[in-house]
Amino acid sequence: MMRTFILKHSALFIYGIIILFLSFIFVSPILLSGNNIGIQDWDQQLAYLESARVSVVNYLQFPFWSPYHCGGMPNFANPQSNIVSITFLLVLVFGTLEGAKISLLIHYFIGAFGFYLLAKHYRLDDISSLLSAVIFAFSGILSSALGVGMISFLAISYIPFVLLFYSKALDVKKYRKLNLLVSSLFLALSFYTGYQIPMIFLPVFLAFVVFKSLEAKNLKPLLNFTTIFMLFLILSLPKLLLSIQLLSSFPRLISDQSGYSLQNLVYFLFYPNQSYINNLPLGSSISYGMDENSLFVGIIPFMFFILGIFYAVKKQKIILAALFASFWLMLGNTIPSLSLWSLLKMLPFYDFSRVAQRFRFDFIIFFALISGFGLSYFIERIPTRFKGAIGTVIIIIVFVNLYLVGNDSFLSKAFVILNPGLKQPTKSFYSLTSFPVDYLYDPSVKLAKNFYYNAAFMPWGTEYTAVRDNIGTIKCYEPIPVLESAKGKEEKGYRGEYYLVANKGRVDIQYWSPNRIVLKVSRISGKDILVLNQNYDSNWSVVTGTRFDRSINYRGLVSFPVDKPSVVIFDYNPFNLNVLPKI
Repeated sequence: MMRTFILKHSALFIYGIIILFLSFIFVSPILLSGNNIGIQDWDQQLAYLESARVSVVNYLQFPFWSPYHCGGMPNFANPQSNIVSITFLLVLVFGTLEGAKISLLIHYFIGAFGFYLLAKHYRLDDISSLLSAVIFAFSGILSSALGVGMISFLAISYIPFVLLFYSKALDVKKYRKLNLLVSSLFLALSFYTGYQIPMIFLPVFLAFVVFKSLEAKNLKPLLNFTTIFMLFLILSLPKLLLSIQLLSSFPRLISDQSGYSLQNLVYFLFYPNQSYINNLPLGSSISYGMDENSLFVGIIPFMFFILGIFYAVKKQKIILAALFASFWLMLGNTIPSLSLWSLLKMLPFYDFSRVAQRFRFDFIIFFALISGFGLSYFIERIPTRFKGAIGTVIIIIVFVNLYLVGNDSFLSKAFVILNPGLKQPTKSFYSLTSFPVDYLYDPSVKLAKNFYYNAAFMPWGTEYTAVRDNIGTIKCYEPIPVLESAKGKEEKGYRGEYYLVANKGRVDIQYWSPNRIVLKVSRISGKDILVLNQNYDSNWSVVTGTRFDRSINYRGLVSFPVDKPSVVIFDYNPFNLNVLPKI
């Protein structure tokens, strides 16, 4: 039976191995970067992962709270954190830096292989399906974002499976419910990996479904979408509820001018000299940087895309319509009177979105499929004996072209910072361990050998190495505008990591962990307020004996009133489960 299964799916195994090999080659500069750390957003993302790893490995706690970040803020609830993800599983197994790097390889493979399966579902031959997968996974879109550490966009790797199992549920009656469930699971996994991708994908997915319902002249495509969406909400509810609570407390409303003009769209699609530091010939017409704009595919995929349009007009109008919807959103508000992006930003949750160019992640899905149609149309018209050889040569040329841009411009520059040691501080840092220490770190970062200095290749902070050394940072790089009320040890007004406001007694620490801190108050001579040097959050509860109470907000810090000797347990539990903690 096993032999029969292998023979039946031999092509699938062979192409899976090919895709894994291509993924390894593409990501090899990062895998071979040793102990180097990353530029720009990599510091923030590695810090998220490291603080979560510390909670799980060192304290056996789910990482609800990060005491290290910005003076203390929610970890799991932060939309950018990816604790329930393949990335974090790899971090737990291999360590933060190593796990994050391996995660890139795994997700490139998942995205490319998933797209190969999706293309096969659309009845493309193996060579054409592989071309579609190569264009989708290895275009400049993902590599430009990953080079600067925006690893939440790894979630795009799951979207081919969302579409694949949605399509299977429509086309095959058998296992319909299972296919809908699997589609929603992949959509939920994309949310836990990076909230931006579902927000970018769902409007275009809905447009795709509406077009399908109109074409089929029934509501089945729309009803299937509704089922997937409802299951997605249920599966995503734990993080979704907490993220909404956090964003409601610290709203980040953005009114940005973004989108592609025709001029820069042509540049980012075709010109290979794309770099984080290039002086682009576009002047003020570009909004945001290369990491938010690149969608390099090259001339050859575009030629097959043009050829594929003629096929799509006849047989795949829905894909063409979805491509147009994503393209319209990509234009942002560069055409104010016809801006679909501006209309979308009027909806809840989309009002804090930015960078219309991010809809290029949707655009590449349908662009890659149509390019596969084009190659299939081309291959059908050449002699059979030449089909395999010509198709293989085309894929090699396309991959090499994408590799040269994706690596030379982006991925080879991602981890060029030598791992720093402890040096003399120049900023305020503080420790949230039971024994506060200074964090002696010199922010003058050294770059790898034979690499030149440029601000584009510097980290936006030094938090990862701080968390690695068990140090919390006050001033940190964080898009959510949290109120940083905690004090660093070098700052005026610093009174320790825990203290009594009126100093009417003594406080001793009995236990410290990210989610739970136990303090013993003794020799108290009157009413006082016990304070933790961490930013206030309403989900901190307090246990004294068998009594549960809410913490109070004292000048933006987690606090609780005391008037007699007691053991006070500060417990961070965002789901408000009143269970007596065991220490």
